[in-house]
Amino acid sequence: MFYWTLLNIRPKFRAQLPAINVLGAAKTTDLKTFPLAFELLLTDFISAMTKLNEDGIQVDYGGRRYQKKGQLVLAIGDTPAANVLGNFKESISFAFKKCRSCECTEDNMFQYGQEQQFQMRTEAAHVERCETLDSVSRLARVYWSKKYGINGRSPLMGCPNFLVTKCIPQDIMHVLLEGIVPLEIALMLNALVNEQGHFTVDELNAKIQTFPYSLRWSRNKPDTISMQEITNKKVKQTSSQTWCLCLHLPFFISDNIPEGNRQWQNYIRLVQIVQLSTSFRVNGETVASLRQIIATHNYKFADLYPGSCIPKLHFLIHVPSQIEDFGPARCFWAMRMEAKHNVFKRKKWCNFKNILYSLLTYHQKQMCGLIRRGDGGFTTFFLNKPDIVKDGEPITIEGEDELYDILRQGKNLRITLTDQGMSGTETTEIISAGIVYRNNQLILYSNDLPERMVGRVERMLVFGSQKIMILRQLAIADFMHHSNCYLMQETDDYVAVHLQDLWYPWPLISSASRGHEGFLVMMDANYRTEQL
Repeated sequence: MFYWTLLNIRPKFRAQLPAINVLGAAKTTDLKTFPLAFELLLTDFISAMTKLNEDGIQVDYGGRRYQKKGQLVLAIGDTPAANVLGNFKESISFAFKKCRSCECTEDNMFQYGQEQQFQMRTEAAHVERCETLDSVSRLARVYWSKKYGINGRSPLMGCPNFLVTKCIPQDIMHVLLEGIVPLEIALMLNALVNEQGHFTVDELNAKIQTFPYSLRWSRNKPDTISMQEITNKKVKQTSSQTWCLCLHLPFFISDNIPEGNRQWQNYIRLVQIVQLSTSFRVNGETVASLRQIIATHNYKFADLYPGSCIPKLHFLIHVPSQIEDFGPARCFWAMRMEAKHNVFKRKKWCNFKNILYSLLTYHQKQMCGLIRRGDGGFTTFFLNKPDIVKDGEPITIEGEDELYDILRQGKNLRITLTDQGMSGTETTEIISAGIVYRNNQLILYSNDLPERMVGRVERMLVFGSQKIMILRQLAIADFMHHSNCYLMQETDDYVAVHLQDLWYPWPLISSASRGHEGFLVMMDANYRTEQL
Protein backbone atom coordinates (compact mmCIF):
# COMPACT_ATOMS: atom_id res chain seq x y z
CA MET A 1 0.00 0.00 0.00
CA PHE A 2 1.18 3.51 -0.85
CA TYR A 3 -0.15 6.42 1.21
CA TRP A 4 0.29 10.19 1.14
CA THR A 5 -0.56 13.01 3.51
CA LEU A 6 -0.22 16.80 3.58
CA LEU A 7 2.40 18.35 5.83
CA ASN A 8 0.35 21.56 5.87
CA ILE A 9 -2.09 19.85 8.24
CA ARG A 10 -1.22 20.36 11.91
CA PRO A 11 0.45 17.24 13.39
CA LYS A 12 -2.35 16.43 15.84
CA PHE A 13 -4.83 16.34 12.93
CA ARG A 14 -2.39 14.77 10.46
CA ALA A 15 -2.10 11.75 12.76
CA GLN A 16 -5.79 10.97 12.28
CA LEU A 17 -6.53 8.20 9.81
CA PRO A 18 -8.83 10.26 7.53
CA ALA A 19 -5.86 12.60 6.88
CA ILE A 20 -3.94 9.69 5.35
CA ASN A 21 -4.89 9.10 1.73
CA VAL A 22 -4.22 6.09 -0.46
CA LEU A 23 -1.96 6.71 -3.43
CA GLY A 24 -2.05 3.21 -4.86
CA ALA A 25 -1.72 -0.48 -4.19
CA ALA A 26 0.15 -3.34 -5.80
CA LYS A 27 1.06 -6.93 -5.09
CA THR A 28 4.61 -7.46 -3.89
CA THR A 29 5.09 -10.30 -6.37
CA ASP A 30 4.16 -8.01 -9.27
CA LEU A 31 6.55 -5.29 -8.14
CA LYS A 32 9.41 -7.80 -7.95
CA THR A 33 8.51 -9.63 -11.17
CA PHE A 34 8.21 -6.66 -13.53
CA PRO A 35 11.36 -4.44 -13.69
CA LEU A 36 9.48 -1.20 -14.42
CA ALA A 37 6.55 -1.84 -12.07
CA PHE A 38 7.53 0.82 -9.53
CA GLU A 39 8.15 3.40 -12.22
CA LEU A 40 4.81 2.70 -13.91
CA LEU A 41 2.96 2.77 -10.61
CA LEU A 42 4.44 6.14 -9.63
CA THR A 43 4.40 7.80 -13.08
CA ASP A 44 1.16 9.69 -12.51
CA PHE A 45 2.22 10.73 -9.00
CA ILE A 46 5.59 12.04 -10.15
CA SER A 47 3.94 13.92 -13.00
CA ALA A 48 1.51 15.49 -10.52
CA MET A 49 4.38 16.48 -8.19
CA THR A 50 6.19 18.16 -11.09
CA LYS A 51 3.08 20.10 -12.09
CA LEU A 52 2.38 21.06 -8.47
CA ASN A 53 5.92 22.37 -8.09
CA GLU A 54 5.95 24.32 -11.35
CA ASP A 55 2.37 25.53 -11.83
CA GLY A 56 0.73 24.94 -8.46
CA ILE A 57 -3.01 24.69 -7.86
CA GLN A 58 -5.75 27.21 -7.13
CA VAL A 59 -7.28 27.11 -3.66
CA ASP A 60 -10.46 29.02 -2.74
CA TYR A 61 -10.64 30.07 0.89
CA GLY A 62 -12.50 32.84 2.69
CA GLY A 63 -13.87 34.28 -0.54
CA ARG A 64 -10.39 34.62 -2.06
CA ARG A 65 -8.45 32.51 -4.54
CA TYR A 66 -4.84 31.54 -3.81
CA GLN A 67 -2.17 29.95 -5.99
CA LYS A 68 -0.30 27.32 -4.00
CA LYS A 69 2.73 25.27 -4.98
CA GLY A 70 4.13 22.15 -3.32
CA GLN A 71 6.52 19.25 -3.55
CA LEU A 72 7.27 15.81 -2.19
CA VAL A 73 9.13 16.24 1.10
CA LEU A 74 9.66 12.74 2.54
CA ALA A 75 9.15 9.09 1.66
CA ILE A 76 8.92 6.73 4.64
CA GLY A 77 8.56 3.01 5.21
CA ASP A 78 10.28 0.08 6.84
CA THR A 79 13.91 -0.54 5.86
CA PRO A 80 13.31 -2.90 2.88
CA ALA A 81 10.43 -0.80 1.50
CA ALA A 82 12.33 2.47 1.91
CA ASN A 83 15.36 0.95 0.18
CA VAL A 84 13.20 -0.17 -2.72
CA LEU A 85 11.66 3.31 -3.04
CA GLY A 86 15.16 4.80 -3.30
CA ASN A 87 16.31 1.91 -5.53
CA PHE A 88 18.95 0.90 -3.01
CA LYS A 89 19.58 -2.78 -2.32
CA GLU A 90 16.41 -4.09 -0.65
CA SER A 91 18.44 -6.38 1.60
CA ILE A 92 21.64 -4.84 2.94
CA SER A 93 23.27 -8.28 2.99
CA PHE A 94 23.68 -7.94 -0.81
CA ALA A 95 25.39 -4.54 -0.56
CA PHE A 96 28.97 -3.58 0.28
CA LYS A 97 27.77 -0.16 1.48
CA LYS A 98 25.07 -1.06 4.00
CA CYS A 99 23.28 2.22 4.69
CA ARG A 100 21.24 4.48 2.42
CA SER A 101 22.28 7.52 4.48
CA CYS A 102 26.06 7.03 4.65
CA GLU A 103 28.94 5.06 3.12
CA CYS A 104 29.40 2.58 5.99
CA THR A 105 30.50 -0.99 5.31
CA GLU A 106 30.13 -4.21 7.26
CA ASP A 107 33.59 -3.67 8.78
CA ASN A 108 32.97 -0.21 10.24
CA MET A 109 29.18 -0.13 10.67
CA PHE A 110 29.46 -0.57 14.46
CA GLN A 111 32.90 0.91 14.87
CA TYR A 112 31.72 4.49 15.41
CA GLY A 113 28.86 5.90 17.45
CA GLN A 114 28.20 9.27 15.83
CA GLU A 115 27.09 10.22 12.35
CA GLN A 116 29.91 12.71 11.70
CA GLN A 117 32.41 9.86 11.94
CA PHE A 118 31.00 8.38 8.73
CA GLN A 119 31.17 9.73 5.19
CA MET A 120 27.62 10.69 4.22
CA ARG A 121 26.08 9.90 0.86
CA THR A 122 25.58 12.97 -1.33
CA GLU A 123 23.07 13.48 -4.10
CA ALA A 124 25.73 14.49 -6.62
CA ALA A 125 27.77 11.32 -6.01
CA HIS A 126 24.57 9.24 -6.09
CA VAL A 127 23.54 10.64 -9.48
CA GLU A 128 27.05 10.01 -10.83
CA ARG A 129 26.92 6.40 -9.63
CA CYS A 130 23.53 5.87 -11.26
CA GLU A 131 24.95 7.17 -14.53
CA THR A 132 27.94 4.84 -14.16
CA LEU A 133 25.65 1.82 -13.73
CA ASP A 134 23.80 2.77 -16.92
CA SER A 135 27.02 3.04 -18.95
CA VAL A 136 28.96 -0.10 -17.98
CA SER A 137 28.62 -3.70 -19.14
CA ARG A 138 26.22 -6.14 -17.53
CA LEU A 139 28.90 -7.90 -15.49
CA ALA A 140 30.44 -4.62 -14.40
CA ARG A 141 26.98 -3.35 -13.42
CA VAL A 142 26.50 -6.32 -11.07
CA TYR A 143 29.83 -5.59 -9.39
CA TRP A 144 29.38 -1.83 -9.02
CA SER A 145 25.75 -2.16 -8.01
CA LYS A 146 26.78 -4.29 -5.05
CA LYS A 147 29.73 -2.00 -4.32
CA TYR A 148 27.56 1.13 -4.23
CA GLY A 149 24.57 -0.56 -2.60
CA ILE A 150 22.21 0.77 -5.29
CA ASN A 151 20.34 -0.72 -8.23
CA GLY A 152 20.07 2.48 -10.25
CA ARG A 153 17.97 5.62 -10.46
CA SER A 154 14.93 5.84 -8.23
CA PRO A 155 11.63 6.92 -9.82
CA LEU A 156 11.37 9.46 -6.98
CA MET A 157 14.40 11.29 -8.39
CA GLY A 158 11.94 12.62 -10.98
CA CYS A 159 10.19 14.65 -8.25
CA PRO A 160 11.51 18.24 -8.10
CA ASN A 161 13.94 18.95 -5.24
CA PHE A 162 13.62 15.42 -3.83
CA LEU A 163 16.96 14.01 -2.64
CA VAL A 164 16.90 10.22 -2.26
CA THR A 165 20.04 10.30 -0.08
CA LYS A 166 18.35 12.61 2.43
CA CYS A 167 14.57 12.53 2.03
CA ILE A 168 14.05 8.82 2.76
CA PRO A 169 14.70 8.91 6.51
CA GLN A 170 15.15 6.05 8.94
CA ASP A 171 11.76 5.28 10.49
CA ILE A 172 11.89 5.25 14.30
CA MET A 173 8.97 2.85 14.57
CA HIS A 174 10.80 0.13 12.66
CA VAL A 175 14.30 1.01 13.89
CA LEU A 176 13.36 1.24 17.58
CA LEU A 177 10.00 -0.38 18.30
CA GLU A 178 10.38 -3.28 15.87
CA GLY A 179 14.13 -3.64 16.11
CA ILE A 180 16.36 -2.40 18.92
CA VAL A 181 13.83 -2.20 21.77
CA PRO A 182 12.45 -5.78 21.65
CA LEU A 183 15.98 -7.13 21.12
CA GLU A 184 17.49 -5.27 24.08
CA ILE A 185 14.55 -6.09 26.36
CA ALA A 186 15.07 -9.79 25.63
CA LEU A 187 18.85 -9.58 26.12
CA MET A 188 18.49 -7.57 29.32
CA LEU A 189 15.85 -9.89 30.77
CA ASN A 190 18.04 -12.89 29.95
CA ALA A 191 20.86 -11.31 31.96
CA LEU A 192 18.68 -10.16 34.88
CA VAL A 193 16.52 -13.30 35.12
CA ASN A 194 18.61 -16.24 33.92
CA GLU A 195 22.14 -15.10 34.73
CA GLN A 196 21.75 -12.81 37.76
CA GLY A 197 18.44 -14.04 39.22
CA HIS A 198 17.07 -10.68 40.40
CA PHE A 199 13.46 -11.72 39.68
CA THR A 200 11.49 -14.34 37.75
CA VAL A 201 9.50 -14.12 34.54
CA ASP A 202 6.33 -14.93 36.48
CA GLU A 203 6.94 -11.95 38.78
CA LEU A 204 7.43 -9.69 35.78
CA ASN A 205 4.28 -10.98 34.07
CA ALA A 206 2.26 -10.44 37.25
CA LYS A 207 3.28 -6.78 37.26
CA ILE A 208 2.54 -6.43 33.53
CA GLN A 209 -0.99 -7.70 34.13
CA THR A 210 -1.78 -5.77 37.33
CA PHE A 211 -0.17 -2.37 36.74
CA PRO A 212 -2.76 0.46 36.69
CA TYR A 213 -2.19 1.70 33.13
CA SER A 214 -3.60 5.06 32.12
CA LEU A 215 -6.36 5.18 29.52
CA ARG A 216 -3.83 6.14 26.86
CA TRP A 217 -1.77 2.98 27.37
CA SER A 218 -4.42 0.49 28.52
CA ARG A 219 -5.48 -0.21 24.91
CA ASN A 220 -1.85 -1.18 24.13
CA LYS A 221 -1.19 -3.15 27.31
CA PRO A 222 1.74 -5.55 26.70
CA ASP A 223 1.23 -9.29 26.49
CA THR A 224 2.96 -11.53 28.98
CA ILE A 225 6.51 -12.57 28.14
CA SER A 226 7.56 -16.21 27.89
CA MET A 227 10.97 -17.67 28.69
CA GLN A 228 11.19 -18.85 25.08
CA GLU A 229 10.94 -15.25 23.83
CA ILE A 230 13.80 -14.26 26.11
CA THR A 231 15.90 -17.21 24.97
CA ASN A 232 15.17 -16.47 21.31
CA LYS A 233 16.16 -12.80 21.83
CA LYS A 234 12.85 -11.50 20.51
CA VAL A 235 10.00 -10.18 22.64
CA LYS A 236 6.83 -10.68 20.59
CA GLN A 237 4.67 -7.56 20.89
CA THR A 238 3.09 -5.15 18.45
CA SER A 239 4.85 -1.82 17.93
CA SER A 240 2.41 -0.05 20.25
CA GLN A 241 2.78 -2.76 22.90
CA THR A 242 6.56 -2.57 22.65
CA TRP A 243 6.39 1.20 23.12
CA CYS A 244 4.18 0.75 26.18
CA LEU A 245 6.39 -2.00 27.63
CA CYS A 246 9.55 0.03 27.06
CA LEU A 247 8.29 3.05 29.01
CA HIS A 248 6.59 1.09 31.80
CA LEU A 249 9.32 -1.48 32.47
CA PRO A 250 11.10 0.81 34.99
CA PHE A 251 7.90 0.86 37.05
CA PHE A 252 7.75 -2.95 36.96
CA ILE A 253 11.24 -4.11 37.90
CA SER A 254 13.51 -1.21 38.91
CA ASP A 255 13.00 -2.04 42.62
CA ASN A 256 14.29 -5.58 42.01
CA ILE A 257 17.53 -4.47 40.36
CA PRO A 258 20.55 -3.27 42.37
CA GLU A 259 21.94 0.22 41.76
CA GLY A 260 24.72 0.33 39.18
CA ASN A 261 23.61 -2.74 37.23
CA ARG A 262 25.21 -2.22 33.79
CA GLN A 263 22.51 -3.93 31.74
CA TRP A 264 19.82 -1.87 33.47
CA GLN A 265 21.73 1.39 33.10
CA ASN A 266 22.04 0.87 29.37
CA TYR A 267 18.34 0.03 29.13
CA ILE A 268 17.51 3.34 30.84
CA ARG A 269 19.57 5.04 28.11
CA LEU A 270 17.40 3.26 25.55
CA VAL A 271 14.25 4.50 27.31
CA GLN A 272 15.56 8.05 27.06
CA ILE A 273 16.33 7.53 23.37
CA VAL A 274 12.75 6.37 22.80
CA GLN A 275 11.39 9.34 24.75
CA LEU A 276 13.44 11.88 22.81
CA SER A 277 12.81 10.23 19.44
CA THR A 278 9.03 10.10 19.97
CA SER A 279 8.74 13.57 21.52
CA PHE A 280 6.45 15.94 19.62
CA ARG A 281 8.54 18.95 20.72
CA VAL A 282 12.20 19.28 19.72
CA ASN A 283 14.96 21.89 19.89
CA GLY A 284 18.73 22.07 19.56
CA GLU A 285 19.20 20.43 22.95
CA THR A 286 17.06 17.50 21.84
CA VAL A 287 19.40 16.75 18.93
CA ALA A 288 22.58 17.20 21.00
CA SER A 289 21.29 15.03 23.85
CA LEU A 290 20.08 12.34 21.48
CA ARG A 291 23.43 12.17 19.67
CA GLN A 292 25.31 11.75 22.94
CA ILE A 293 22.97 9.16 24.44
CA ILE A 294 22.84 7.10 21.24
CA ALA A 295 26.65 7.02 20.99
CA THR A 296 27.00 5.93 24.62
CA HIS A 297 24.19 3.40 24.36
CA ASN A 298 25.52 1.73 21.22
CA TYR A 299 29.06 1.52 22.63
CA LYS A 300 27.80 -0.08 25.86
CA PHE A 301 25.42 -2.38 23.96
CA ALA A 302 28.29 -3.86 21.92
CA ASP A 303 30.28 -4.36 25.14
CA LEU A 304 27.41 -5.91 27.15
CA TYR A 305 25.99 -8.14 24.42
CA PRO A 306 28.84 -9.29 22.13
CA GLY A 307 27.69 -10.57 18.75
CA SER A 308 24.17 -9.14 19.14
CA CYS A 309 24.57 -5.87 17.21
CA ILE A 310 22.04 -5.40 14.40
CA PRO A 311 22.12 -2.86 11.52
CA LYS A 312 19.32 -0.84 13.13
CA LEU A 313 21.76 0.21 15.85
CA HIS A 314 23.71 1.97 13.11
CA PHE A 315 20.58 3.38 11.44
CA LEU A 316 19.68 4.95 14.79
CA ILE A 317 22.67 7.32 14.71
CA HIS A 318 21.11 9.11 11.70
CA VAL A 319 17.88 9.98 13.54
CA PRO A 320 19.22 13.15 15.29
CA SER A 321 20.20 14.73 11.97
CA GLN A 322 16.83 13.83 10.49
CA ILE A 323 15.12 15.55 13.44
CA GLU A 324 17.38 18.54 12.84
CA ASP A 325 16.35 18.66 9.17
CA PHE A 326 12.66 17.74 9.30
CA GLY A 327 11.47 18.28 12.88
CA PRO A 328 10.10 15.74 15.40
CA ALA A 329 10.60 12.18 14.17
CA ARG A 330 7.18 11.39 15.62
CA CYS A 331 5.66 13.59 12.90
CA PHE A 332 7.08 11.48 10.04
CA TRP A 333 7.07 7.94 11.33
CA ALA A 334 5.18 5.02 9.80
CA MET A 335 3.09 4.24 12.90
CA ARG A 336 -0.07 5.93 11.62
CA MET A 337 0.31 4.46 8.13
CA GLU A 338 0.52 1.02 9.73
CA ALA A 339 -2.66 1.85 11.65
CA LYS A 340 -4.32 2.78 8.36
CA HIS A 341 -3.91 -0.85 7.29
CA ASN A 342 -6.57 -1.75 9.86
CA VAL A 343 -9.16 0.14 7.80
CA PHE A 344 -8.83 -2.64 5.22
CA LYS A 345 -8.19 -5.50 7.63
CA ARG A 346 -11.38 -4.86 9.61
CA LYS A 347 -13.60 -5.41 6.56
CA LYS A 348 -14.56 -8.95 5.71
CA TRP A 349 -13.74 -9.68 2.08
CA CYS A 350 -15.54 -12.44 0.17
CA ASN A 351 -14.44 -11.74 -3.41
CA PHE A 352 -10.71 -11.85 -4.15
CA LYS A 353 -10.90 -11.76 -7.94
CA ASN A 354 -9.45 -8.24 -8.06
CA ILE A 355 -8.72 -7.52 -4.42
CA LEU A 356 -6.64 -4.39 -5.10
CA TYR A 357 -9.54 -2.75 -6.97
CA SER A 358 -11.90 -3.74 -4.18
CA LEU A 359 -9.60 -2.27 -1.51
CA LEU A 360 -9.16 1.06 -3.24
CA THR A 361 -12.83 1.42 -4.19
CA TYR A 362 -13.88 0.67 -0.61
CA HIS A 363 -11.44 3.24 0.73
CA GLN A 364 -12.49 6.02 -1.63
CA LYS A 365 -16.17 5.45 -0.85
CA GLN A 366 -15.40 5.57 2.85
CA MET A 367 -13.46 8.84 2.45
CA CYS A 368 -16.36 10.36 0.49
CA GLY A 369 -18.66 9.42 3.35
CA LEU A 370 -16.38 11.17 5.83
CA ILE A 371 -15.99 14.36 3.78
CA ARG A 372 -19.52 14.78 2.42
CA ARG A 373 -22.93 14.90 4.08
CA GLY A 374 -25.99 13.11 2.74
CA ASP A 375 -27.13 16.27 0.94
CA GLY A 376 -23.78 16.57 -0.84
CA GLY A 377 -22.36 19.38 1.28
CA PHE A 378 -19.09 19.21 3.20
CA THR A 379 -19.15 17.88 6.74
CA THR A 380 -18.56 20.48 9.46
CA PHE A 381 -16.08 18.26 11.28
CA PHE A 382 -13.68 16.15 9.24
CA LEU A 383 -10.37 16.17 11.09
CA ASN A 384 -11.09 18.74 13.82
CA LYS A 385 -13.68 16.77 15.73
CA PRO A 386 -15.63 18.54 18.52
CA ASP A 387 -14.72 17.94 22.14
CA ILE A 388 -16.88 15.50 24.08
CA VAL A 389 -17.84 16.60 27.60
CA LYS A 390 -19.40 14.15 30.00
CA ASP A 391 -22.59 15.31 31.68
CA GLY A 392 -21.75 17.16 34.86
CA GLU A 393 -23.16 19.35 37.57
CA PRO A 394 -24.00 23.06 37.19
CA ILE A 395 -21.71 25.35 39.17
CA THR A 396 -21.81 29.04 40.08
CA ILE A 397 -18.58 30.85 40.97
CA GLU A 398 -18.81 34.03 43.02
CA GLY A 399 -16.23 36.63 43.94
CA GLU A 400 -15.69 35.33 47.48
CA ASP A 401 -14.96 31.77 46.39
CA GLU A 402 -11.42 30.36 46.53
CA LEU A 403 -12.02 28.96 43.05
CA TYR A 404 -12.69 32.51 41.82
CA ASP A 405 -9.20 33.60 42.94
CA ILE A 406 -7.60 30.59 41.22
CA LEU A 407 -9.37 31.43 37.96
CA ARG A 408 -8.52 35.12 38.26
CA GLN A 409 -4.81 34.28 38.50
CA GLY A 410 -4.95 31.96 35.49
CA LYS A 411 -3.35 33.04 32.21
CA ASN A 412 -5.20 33.24 28.88
CA LEU A 413 -8.26 31.31 30.10
CA ARG A 414 -10.49 32.96 27.44
CA ILE A 415 -13.24 33.67 29.97
CA THR A 416 -14.46 36.93 31.49
CA LEU A 417 -14.72 37.00 35.29
CA THR A 418 -17.01 39.53 36.97
CA ASP A 419 -17.68 40.37 40.60
CA GLN A 420 -21.21 39.08 40.14
CA GLY A 421 -19.75 35.65 39.41
CA MET A 422 -20.34 33.29 36.52
CA SER A 423 -22.06 29.98 35.84
CA GLY A 424 -20.72 26.87 34.19
CA THR A 425 -20.55 23.09 34.45
CA GLU A 426 -18.22 20.86 36.40
CA THR A 427 -17.49 17.55 34.69
CA THR A 428 -15.37 14.50 35.42
CA GLU A 429 -14.36 13.63 31.84
CA ILE A 430 -13.45 15.54 28.69
CA ILE A 431 -12.32 14.01 25.40
CA SER A 432 -10.36 16.42 23.20
CA ALA A 433 -8.50 15.43 20.01
CA GLY A 434 -8.96 11.79 21.02
CA ILE A 435 -7.28 12.30 24.42
CA VAL A 436 -9.35 11.42 27.50
CA TYR A 437 -8.94 13.69 30.52
CA ARG A 438 -10.20 12.67 33.95
CA ASN A 439 -9.75 13.77 37.52
CA ASN A 440 -6.55 12.72 39.35
CA GLN A 441 -4.48 12.45 36.18
CA LEU A 442 -1.05 14.08 36.23
CA ILE A 443 -0.54 16.75 33.57
CA LEU A 444 2.63 18.47 32.36
CA TYR A 445 1.00 21.85 31.83
CA SER A 446 3.90 24.30 31.51
CA ASN A 447 7.62 24.68 30.99
CA ASP A 448 7.92 28.11 32.61
CA LEU A 449 8.69 27.01 36.17
CA PRO A 450 11.36 24.28 36.24
CA GLU A 451 10.30 22.91 39.62
CA ARG A 452 6.53 23.25 39.24
CA MET A 453 5.27 22.25 35.84
CA VAL A 454 3.17 19.20 36.73
CA GLY A 455 -0.26 19.23 38.34
CA ARG A 456 -2.86 16.70 39.41
CA VAL A 457 -6.33 17.29 37.95
CA GLU A 458 -8.63 18.32 40.80
CA ARG A 459 -11.56 19.71 38.85
CA MET A 460 -12.58 20.33 35.24
CA LEU A 461 -14.85 23.27 34.46
CA VAL A 462 -16.69 24.16 31.27
CA PHE A 463 -17.79 27.71 30.48
CA GLY A 464 -19.51 27.71 27.11
CA SER A 465 -16.89 26.38 24.68
CA GLN A 466 -13.97 26.95 27.08
CA LYS A 467 -12.59 24.02 29.10
CA ILE A 468 -10.56 24.85 32.21
CA MET A 469 -8.53 22.48 34.39
CA ILE A 470 -7.92 23.20 38.07
CA LEU A 471 -4.60 21.52 38.87
CA ARG A 472 -2.96 20.94 42.23
CA GLN A 473 0.70 21.71 41.65
CA LEU A 474 3.38 19.09 42.26
CA ALA A 475 6.95 19.96 43.21
CA ILE A 476 10.01 17.96 42.15
CA ALA A 477 11.64 16.33 45.15
CA ASP A 478 14.27 14.30 43.31
CA PHE A 479 15.20 12.64 40.04
CA MET A 480 15.45 8.87 40.39
CA HIS A 481 18.17 7.85 37.92
CA HIS A 482 17.55 4.18 38.55
CA SER A 483 13.97 4.31 37.28
CA ASN A 484 14.30 7.37 35.00
CA CYS A 485 11.46 9.02 36.93
CA TYR A 486 10.90 12.15 38.95
CA LEU A 487 9.78 11.91 42.56
CA MET A 488 7.07 14.55 42.95
CA GLN A 489 5.12 15.69 45.96
CA GLU A 490 1.87 17.63 46.15
CA THR A 491 1.85 21.26 47.28
CA ASP A 492 -0.97 23.46 48.60
CA ASP A 493 -0.93 25.62 45.46
CA TYR A 494 -3.43 25.42 42.63
CA VAL A 495 -3.38 26.70 39.07
CA ALA A 496 -6.05 27.12 36.38
CA VAL A 497 -5.02 26.09 32.84
CA HIS A 498 -6.95 26.14 29.58
CA LEU A 499 -7.21 22.70 28.00
CA GLN A 500 -5.74 23.94 24.71
CA ASP A 501 -2.65 25.42 26.42
CA LEU A 502 -1.24 22.24 27.95
CA TRP A 503 2.48 22.02 27.18
CA TYR A 504 2.25 18.22 26.88
CA PRO A 505 -1.30 17.15 25.98
CA TRP A 506 -1.20 13.52 27.14
CA PRO A 507 -1.55 12.50 30.81
CA LEU A 508 1.80 11.40 32.23
CA ILE A 509 2.85 7.87 33.14
CA SER A 510 2.92 7.78 36.93
CA SER A 511 2.69 5.51 39.95
CA ALA A 512 2.48 5.94 43.70
CA SER A 513 6.02 5.95 45.09
CA ARG A 514 7.09 2.96 47.15
CA GLY A 515 9.21 4.04 50.11
CA HIS A 516 8.68 7.76 49.49
CA GLU A 517 5.76 10.11 49.88
CA GLY A 518 4.53 11.29 46.50
CA PHE A 519 4.42 10.09 42.91
CA LEU A 520 6.95 8.58 40.54
CA VAL A 521 6.42 10.41 37.26
CA MET A 522 7.95 9.74 33.85
CA MET A 523 7.88 12.98 31.91
CA ASP A 524 8.56 13.92 28.31
CA ALA A 525 12.35 13.49 28.17
CA ASN A 526 12.62 16.57 25.97
CA TYR A 527 11.75 18.71 29.00
CA ARG A 528 14.77 17.65 30.98
CA THR A 529 17.15 14.83 30.10
CA GLU A 530 19.20 13.31 32.89
CA GLN A 531 22.03 11.33 31.31
CA LEU A 532 23.83 8.40 32.86
